[in-house]
Amino acid sequence: RREASLDRIHGLAEALARRGVRRCATGVKARPNDVDPQVFATLVRRLHCLRAYVGFETNTPAGLVTLGRSVSMAQNRRALDVITQLGLHIAFNILLFDPDARLADISSNVDFMRAAADHAFCVGRVQLYPGTPLLARMLEEDRCWGDFMSRDYHLASPELERVFRLFLHALGE
Repeated sequence: RREASLDRIHGLAEALARRGVRRCATGVKARPNDVDPQVFATLVRRLHCLRAYVGFETNTPAGLVTLGRSVSMAQNRRALDVITQLGLHIAFNILLFDPDARLADISSNVDFMRAAADHAFCVGRVQLYPGTPLLARMLEEDRCWGDFMSRDYHLASPELERVFRLFLHALGE
C-alpha cells in the first residue's frame, strides 16, 4: 500500500538522519505492480535510491499466466516508464523462453526489450525452482526431468525450442 510504503521510507530516512547518516545510496527490488510514482519519487528524494531491480520476467499475456505474475503488460510498461522518468538505473530479466511460450510470443517481449534498450537486462529461459507451482505442474504433466538440484525441460513449441537452441549456440562463444 502506498501510505504504508511512504511511512516506511520516511521512517527509515529519519532513523538514518538521527544516527548521523547524511547521505547514502540505496537500491530497491520491486514487482512491476508495486512501482508507484509517488513511492519511487520518495525513495529517490529521501533515501537517495539509485537502482531498481524490477521483476518484469515477461511481457506476454501467456507468459504472465504461466509464471503466475499477477501483473499486466500495461503494468510492466508503466513501471518501466516511472523508473526511467526518475532516472533510476534499472536491471531486470526477460525470460523469452518459458515452458508454454510460442514463437508468436517472442515479438511482445522483443518490443519490451526495445523500449528498455537503454537499461541493463538479461535474457534467458525460465528455470524450474523447487516449491513453485510451475514445477509442480511440469512434474504432473511429465514435462521435465532431473532432480531437486537441477530440472530441465523442452519448450512446448518445437519451433521455439529450435530458436532457443540456436540462441544458446549463438551466445555460447
